[in-house]
Amino acid sequence: PIFKSETANMSAPPAQPSQHVLDRPLRPDTGARVSLSAFSLLFSEMCSRASTVPTRVKDVTEWEDRLAALGREVGRRATPLAAVKDPFNFKQRFNTVESYLNVIADVLWVRWFGKKGRLSKERGSDRYFITDDEPLVTKYIHVPPDYLSPEGTPTINFANFVAGMIQGALDVAPFGSKVAAFHMGQDPQFPNQTLYCIQLDSLVLERERRVKP
Repeated sequence: PIFKSETANMSAPPAQPSQHVLDRPLRPDTGARVSLSAFSLLFSEMCSRASTVPTRVKDVTEWEDRLAALGREVGRRATPLAAVKDPFNFKQRFNTVESYLNVIADVLWVRWFGKKGRLSKERGSDRYFITDDEPLVTKYIHVPPDYLSPEGTPTINFANFVAGMIQGALDVAPFGSKVAAFHMGQDPQFPNQTLYCIQLDSLVLERERRVKP
């Protein structure tokens, strides 16, 4: 007698139609992570191209300005996306700069870099600061020898890309500002510690003074 295999009569499961990207849920990335090695490779290449495209930079300032401009576009686009994916933290209207900066340091920083930033304000001034002890963007970056001081410290700060992201996030609010990144490096435990200085436009400060009771 001929015995038929039980598996021979089993029909293959129907193929599932591929889901279009626009039909996917907005919150599938709660625990999503980006490969650090892949990010470092892409960021390093971006920094390299920023020094030569569209033309070769004349000095460090021009290079840092290009990185900040790229980061600003990222901040302008990533902030509305974060508001869509995390509406709870963006449901209220931000009437004060400090309340919005807290969202940047506590919510966006976690979304972008997996940790919180430290927000502070200079006493007697309108300047704010966000401190990052170990910036992700400078963790594995290689500084060209031409951009090292005689002491071996970098003369260029690639964290200006993140400064641009902060400025882009403030543009969305909208809170006009100027943001710059400063390498601290005074703590041996955190040699890449970076301070982001946020200087708000005079019109923003005047508007906030009118809003405050």
